[in-house]
Amino acid sequence: MVKKVEIIEPQPGAQWDFVASTATECAMLGEAGGGKTMALTLIFLYDVAFKEHNGLILRRTYKDLEDIIAKTMRIYPHFGAKYSEQKHCWTFPSGAKCWLGYLDNDKDVFRYDGWELTYIGIDEVNQFQKMVVMFLMTRLRCPNPAIKKLLRLTGIPNPNAVGTAWVWDRYVKTLPEGETGYFTTINNKDIRVEKGQGVSRQWIFSNRKQNRVQMDNNPDYELNLALLPELLRLAYKDGTLASYDDPDRLILSDWWDAAVNGKNTTKNGPKAFGMDYAELGDDKSVNCEGQGNQPYRVTEWDFMSHPVMARFIRDEIFGRNGKFQIHGGFDSVGTGAGVYTCLVDMGDVYAERTDPIRYKDPNFDKKYEDSIIKYHFKNVQSQIMWKLREDFQAGNIDLSLLCTQENYYENLDKMKEEVLSFWYREDRGDIWICSGEDLRRPDRTLANGNKVPSLGRSPDRAKALAIWNWVRDKAPGSVINKFIPDEADYNFEMGNKVKRNPTKGKAWV
Repeated sequence: MVKKVEIIEPQPGAQWDFVASTATECAMLGEAGGGKTMALTLIFLYDVAFKEHNGLILRRTYKDLEDIIAKTMRIYPHFGAKYSEQKHCWTFPSGAKCWLGYLDNDKDVFRYDGWELTYIGIDEVNQFQKMVVMFLMTRLRCPNPAIKKLLRLTGIPNPNAVGTAWVWDRYVKTLPEGETGYFTTINNKDIRVEKGQGVSRQWIFSNRKQNRVQMDNNPDYELNLALLPELLRLAYKDGTLASYDDPDRLILSDWWDAAVNGKNTTKNGPKAFGMDYAELGDDKSVNCEGQGNQPYRVTEWDFMSHPVMARFIRDEIFGRNGKFQIHGGFDSVGTGAGVYTCLVDMGDVYAERTDPIRYKDPNFDKKYEDSIIKYHFKNVQSQIMWKLREDFQAGNIDLSLLCTQENYYENLDKMKEEVLSFWYREDRGDIWICSGEDLRRPDRTLANGNKVPSLGRSPDRAKALAIWNWVRDKAPGSVINKFIPDEADYNFEMGNKVKRNPTKGKAWV
């Protein structure tokens, strides 16, 4: 009886180029079915004769990892490797090891802190935020110079995946396909440099038609891809990144991506915070802190009482040494009113309050007096969200710090979802922007046939970001808290008449 022999080798074209690449950092991106995952498992075998060779192949979930386990089962035993189901690790006769892992949460990547790896393969890298890959690159180290230190990534331009934008910016929009470039990071910006001055980088386009094993054995695969919705069809069938923003979307996805991926200029300025307070239910209390145009920390709480939140704000303002160090703002309507009252009682915090329903900043509308369309806003909440739109559009917000290891914000994808959920209507210069209550409701269709999108929850993270952006360039003044006479004029600085004991104000919120 003749024994059937299975030959597994890289196929000519993209798969072969990916496996043969000598760049430290190489990504195979594009169409589904190009043989990307199989290539990841083959590349590890380069230096399997060295005992110091340690590899890690990652997927997002354990269910996803099962496909990689199955592929390695076809290959690695032929090299004498033994698999430990408990450790998810292949051990080769030389002592080389290949670990198969998954990250349910991006912060799980820090369990690899201290590891020494010579090979890292990440399948469907666009399912991860940038920080995960940047941190893992620091694990590429080994005292044996004969072993190549390689980072290999694969991905499909799924517009719904959290990391698609940064992956395509880093590779497809930066380098021609197949070209090797050299890059370093300066002031958190990705800079191309001469050979020898940076890390080598390359990307290969995944071409399904070159994967004859796939195409010959799955004749209906192409037809199945054609059944996908338009954006997913472009991504999986054609390897094309496409995103269509609703014309009424307040902030566009391209603006957000530029802010996250370090494309916007960093600007210095005072420290400030913006807070959205929630007391009960599934809502979050969120505090966004930043300096200049860069948020550097976002904190969330499920519940915090009015007095405790007020003390937190006071401590933020004065710090441990009791000296003023930051100013900020928060939503004092509804549950926030209780926090405001507690701040007033503290005395040494100047708490100005603006009624967002009746009052607004008159200077904000004045910007449009000489424009063709003179915009008018219903209240200060609309002004705050419109300023967020203006600053995103002009590239005046830099969110890249929140993607770094030191300032990593694990819910950045949820903040993005909330920011991009806001929509607006314009009627002869009158601007109406949806509220948090509008975004809580399910999707619906109005009587005129217009579809109204919904987030399905309160946009707490987006509101905290917007409030921070509103107050960050509004420096606090030196003020005296005192009785407000009955004949006091209503204005933006003091939206509600508030009586309290005379105390010297050191800061404001």
